[in-house]
Amino acid sequence: MSCLNGINFPVATLLPPSVSASPAPPCPDSADIAAGFFTRDTLVVLYNYLAVWVQKQCVCLFRDASTVDNFCALMHQLTAFCVQRIKRLGVILEAARGGGSSSSSSSEAADAWTVEETERFLLFMAKAFLLQFPLYAGPKQVGHRFEDVGTAEGTQLAVFCEVHDSSGDLPVALLRNVMLFCKSGGLQGMTDAFRLPPESMMPPSMAHALISILCNTKMWLNYRAVHQLFGPVRSSALAYMCQLSDADLRAQPGRSMADFLWCSVKDNVDSSSSVSFDRDGLELSKKYFCSTTLTMRLAGITQINAQINMFNDLCSTDSVVEVENVGLKLAGWILQNKIIEHIFGPNLHVEVIKQSHILLNFLAVEGKISNEHVNVIWQAAQLKHCSKQVHDLLLPLIKNLEAGPVLHLYELMKELPVKEHTEQVC
Repeated sequence: MSCLNGINFPVATLLPPSVSASPAPPCPDSADIAAGFFTRDTLVVLYNYLAVWVQKQCVCLFRDASTVDNFCALMHQLTAFCVQRIKRLGVILEAARGGGSSSSSSSEAADAWTVEETERFLLFMAKAFLLQFPLYAGPKQVGHRFEDVGTAEGTQLAVFCEVHDSSGDLPVALLRNVMLFCKSGGLQGMTDAFRLPPESMMPPSMAHALISILCNTKMWLNYRAVHQLFGPVRSSALAYMCQLSDADLRAQPGRSMADFLWCSVKDNVDSSSSVSFDRDGLELSKKYFCSTTLTMRLAGITQINAQINMFNDLCSTDSVVEVENVGLKLAGWILQNKIIEHIFGPNLHVEVIKQSHILLNFLAVEGKISNEHVNVIWQAAQLKHCSKQVHDLLLPLIKNLEAGPVLHLYELMKELPVKEHTEQVC
């Protein structure tokens, strides 16, 4: 018996005979997994152990080096199984909705996973890609030295992972699991899962579990892997989120997913890479901005401003032509989606107007503010509840406007009756 943070059970329940008697086996195929490398009872034991580990961090299990090796082997199998589950999400969701094929074999029916079981397993595997996971933290606490990486294996790991720190405090088992996940098609499976048709679309809770895995594996990927593997998943995930309801986007899991996907665009920008226009991120920003909830509208315009700020930062690079093209596309997207009309239109709000100065000054510098835009802004300035905030925007904006819109604004001011002149107008 082994005391695992207050839970007493045989170590054999954690490590099946097919794993515990040998070192880490090769990655199993679907038939091997079905043959019983581990069972659902094994997963329940792991779930309970992880929950108690977070509280007490008992290291009894890790005093025996062979047990640690067996635990590594089991997590290697679970990583492969996780990729299989991700690739089969469409089948799982179809079965949950009662749309399974009548030709399915009895063995597949017996092995069917519910959506809830799948979500719980995916959330568990997300934690398995963190340094705090007991398999990596436990041996370090009892003084075990992390295994060194050989030259050949280091070359293989370097295809996906940053390995320059692997000889120090970084556990090799973690990098091996990340490499296995990527090499087996885990990220491609995520891309396909987010692209499922509407009738098979994932619930937001499952999407959150996938994004959790994506976030935690991304930390260990090198730039090349981020660019080639992470980019398609991000694009598909953003398109998926644009299909969600306001209620789902407003919930904490939805907001967390959006924040991660928005912030991750910065990882694809450095001095050696080509500058790109993040249309996918902007489309989700528009989804938030056009919501009826103020907090979501503020989140949307904040992300549009973030895109503009990132463009301004890129203006200092040497790729002048590419940066100019991004600026033109960004300004074109703002005009095409009538963002100015949304800000100062019938559903205007003082707090949104306060956050619009970055967007307005960007368009002014690009020479994209027209007389029609000036009309919309000026009409909003005549409303008592937001007049001061609009006038506060106009003064710095005039410095960046072209002559035509400035003269048009001057004509509008001349038409204003004297009795309606305020301190801001003068």
